[in-house]
Amino acid sequence: MPSVLSLSPRLALRMLILALACLIAAAGFGAEEEDEEELPDFRPGLVARYVGADGVAHVRRDEAIQFDWRDRSPDARLPPGEFAATWSGRLFTIAPGEYRLRVHAAGAVQVKLAGQTLLDETAKEPRWLAAQPVKLEYGYHVLEVAYRTTGGEPQIALHWSGPQFQLEPVPAWHLFHDPQAAPDEGFAQGQLLGRALRCGACHEIPGEQAPLAAPALTHLAGNISPTWLIEWLKHPQHDSRRAGGASPLVNGASLNGAFVDDAPLRRMPDFDLAADEAETIAEYLLDRSQPPPPDAPTPTKTKKPPGAKSKPPRPVEPKAGEALFETLGCLACHRQGELGVSGLFGGGDLSQIAAKRPASFFARWLEDPASVNPAHRMPVFKLADEECADLAAYLATLGAAAGK
Repeated sequence: MPSVLSLSPRLALRMLILALACLIAAAGFGAEEEDEEELPDFRPGLVARYVGADGVAHVRRDEAIQFDWRDRSPDARLPPGEFAATWSGRLFTIAPGEYRLRVHAAGAVQVKLAGQTLLDETAKEPRWLAAQPVKLEYGYHVLEVAYRTTGGEPQIALHWSGPQFQLEPVPAWHLFHDPQAAPDEGFAQGQLLGRALRCGACHEIPGEQAPLAAPALTHLAGNISPTWLIEWLKHPQHDSRRAGGASPLVNGASLNGAFVDDAPLRRMPDFDLAADEAETIAEYLLDRSQPPPPDAPTPTKTKKPPGAKSKPPRPVEPKAGEALFETLGCLACHRQGELGVSGLFGGGDLSQIAAKRPASFFARWLEDPASVNPAHRMPVFKLADEECADLAAYLATLGAAAGK
């Protein structure tokens, strides 16, 4: 092979550039591999260990330390009375500098961070307890917070301040734990499912809160497709997607709103109704319900001064409505295709919503949800008339038949 010096200057330069590029790429690849190996495999949340008056310990995962229990037990498995709790894991800091933890609590509190005991005090009444400041580098630092009731109404909230921010609650995305210490979350998941699926509406569950209200059926007429309602009551599993995105609860459904077999979680019990039974119930529900008054006031309509001339309405723009849907915050509670997260307490899947709701429903719902469902949990957004019309037009296309 000829040496570089024996080659033409242009060819030698090209070979030199190629060699340098190979060296840079190899160095980058090695650094990337090294970085990936160094990334800690921590999981979100802190490992919480609660010990009740009976001396029995129960372990779970808490996303953050922000509790005001008052007269309630911190865990359904604990007996009433005094208790102690310990949270352990890692505190993640993104910038080097001086940090200071503060706790607002009533009880005995001890805070250990990065191998140092920064706070060990007792507050008989709720008050601020300030830990010693500590200098931390970027990274994950061992954290342990111990708490014990001392009478009164127990509460504890962990706050911090740092080199780039003032006093604020320590957020969940800065708290982690080692996977080897991850607790069994079966009890917590079952408790969450029981509440989301409203088991307490039919069964008495000791120590549980009152069940969430199901959607009111006061104004079904004119706000729901009779065909969809019948299919929902019959609920054939194989036809769930064509019937408007409903599906039964199947084994393996995720607590974060993930889909199983491309079907969302169903909260309503499946009564396995025959077709004639479903039709009879749907007829009864629609007959008993009342549509909202056609001239009901809506919060988004702009009042015009007396004598003002009305401008001709501009054509609605579903594309603009789609952009609103994706940026307004709808996807925080709803799922549409592959976008968004519905979850156990979310607003449900909207991928086929036009099969369930008539086109006239959407503007009415966006303007005044209470006129349709008095027990609604929908945030009321302050939309301009044009925005409301565009968003309603877009929703009316989700799952609508072709050419409809």
